[in-house]
Amino acid sequence: MSFSRVGIGERAYELGKSVLLLSALAIGAKAWNVDLTSITVFDVPVSHYGANVLLGMLGLVLWVAWAAYGVARIEQTIDGQVNEDTQRTIREVTKSWPLSALLVLTMPLTIFVYSAPWVLGLVAAWVIRGETLNALKFIVHHL
Repeated sequence: MSFSRVGIGERAYELGKSVLLLSALAIGAKAWNVDLTSITVFDVPVSHYGANVLLGMLGLVLWVAWAAYGVARIEQTIDGQVNEDTQRTIREVTKSWPLSALLVLTMPLTIFVYSAPWVLGLVAAWVIRGETLNALKFIVHHL
């Protein structure tokens, strides 16, 4: 299998946090209908169209962060970032019934924590898809 190393596998945790933060900002801005027109940049007020483009830019950044998170997780998986100490701990846990039972009981939490950036990133991107498309149109129009 041919694989090109990007080098961001060790940053997957930080990328996951950034996806969660951007998702929270996007969903929060849309859900609470935040008025971005009250923002002034260098004493210039943001227009209604500019506020939508600003939210759309957040959507574009979310898509880029979500894609980078995906690449980092794939790279982590392919590279096998698991070191010898972790492999030894896994072998010890699988040999012990109480620890294996605890592992099974905490599996739903582990699955939630692992899938949260994936799911929330997609939900946030879906929520602000119209603004993101408007921002893309704005960028393409002004190139």
